[in-house]
Amino acid sequence: MYESYWQKMGEETTIVIPGWQFMSYFSDATRLCWFLENDFANQIVRLHDVVGNAVTENLHIVVGTGSTQLYQAALYALSPDTDADPISSNGHAGCALGNINRKSLKCTTVYLFSNCIPCTSSRWALVKDEDVARKMTKYIEFNTIGVSKDSQLKATKVLKVVSDNSRRRNAGSSFFEFSRGFK
Repeated sequence: MYESYWQKMGEETTIVIPGWQFMSYFSDATRLCWFLENDFANQIVRLHDVVGNAVTENLHIVVGTGSTQLYQAALYALSPDTDADPISSNGHAGCALGNINRKSLKCTTVYLFSNCIPCTSSRWALVKDEDVARKMTKYIEFNTIGVSKDSQLKATKVLKVVSDNSRRRNAGSSFFEFSRGFK
């Protein structure tokens, strides 16, 4: 659906990966989500600033290989450690999820940009509670030993193009203007 847009962006989204780069599993061993690339984290925050759909201050970014992995990581992190009592359903329906068009202040919010951009590392969660973020990271570590650095590099470049072009007034360069053409 968005392929024509990305083809038009051409060289703006081209990346070159030197053979020596990304040799370690660690991106930043001091960061809670140690496999999250710093540039990718910066572009995630920048995109949310451009779009205005999330408060990013004092939150932890947890990156995943897919939405299912992030949801499973959240379930793992939010589940009680030793509670053996079954949870009873109360029949109460929660609010529906859809387009997030205002700043989210939830404790954990998963963002999926995968339908719009051509890369696999385009799913992340903004998590308020440090322990929850730590457990989510641990789940992803057990599950896939983190997220591919190559995928994060590609996603970084694409998110940068989306944010950069959203500020320009060139006809057709804004991803969001292009997206409005779809019904």
